[in-house]
Amino acid sequence: MKHASFLLLMLSFSACTGAFFDVSGNGNIVSENREIQDFSRIHLKGGYQVLITEGNTPSVEIETDENLMEYIKTEVKGDRLIIESTSSLYSQSGIVINITYTSLEAIDVSGAASVENYGTVAGESLDMNISGAAEIDLKVDVMELDINTSGAGSLSLSGEAQDASFSLSGAGNVEAYSLTTTDCKVSVSGVGGAEVYVTGRLDAQVSGVGGISYKGDPEDVSQKVSGIGSIGEAN
Repeated sequence: MKHASFLLLMLSFSACTGAFFDVSGNGNIVSENREIQDFSRIHLKGGYQVLITEGNTPSVEIETDENLMEYIKTEVKGDRLIIESTSSLYSQSGIVINITYTSLEAIDVSGAASVENYGTVAGESLDMNISGAAEIDLKVDVMELDINTSGAGSLSLSGEAQDASFSLSGAGNVEAYSLTTTDCKVSVSGVGGAEVYVTGRLDAQVSGVGGISYKGDPEDVSQKVSGIGSIGEAN
């Protein structure tokens, strides 16, 4: 798994703090398929391990302790798939959720979820709003990519995006040397950092102690730094 270290950290934390959760898993691991309507946006609230995949039919499969299933709510409101827990849950094996979408335009994550995709998220645009300690690992192929993070989230991105925008506040980090962009706008405030690959125009702004590094030999670079942060071309 791409997030082995992250998952081990979460399991270690959970093992030490299980007494602080409302409901603890009974160790009987089961899978459950949820019937859902079509959606184009995903909203995750909780500490899940999520794999998203494009397919012909939307679906959600959850794998976790049998006694925790009733506390994991899945519903579609408009075009938004919402997955959240009604209580604070502890599972030694984790809560694994496999999501199949027909098209995807947005991902919103709050909490300590781990999200990765099988294949490539492709389309006209993709918006992502990340808060908390989420860890995201995605390959994309879109015209427009818009990402906003707050907290200690970590994103690893690859693929292609013609126009990309990153706004980071707090201690978030974006690793995107493997994401080829034509034009890219990056704003970092706090102690976060961003690594981007740009071939056209780069608009970079840093406030605080954060940093931006870039590759791709962009044709035009506009940069502004306030505080002790830094912006520079990587070797």
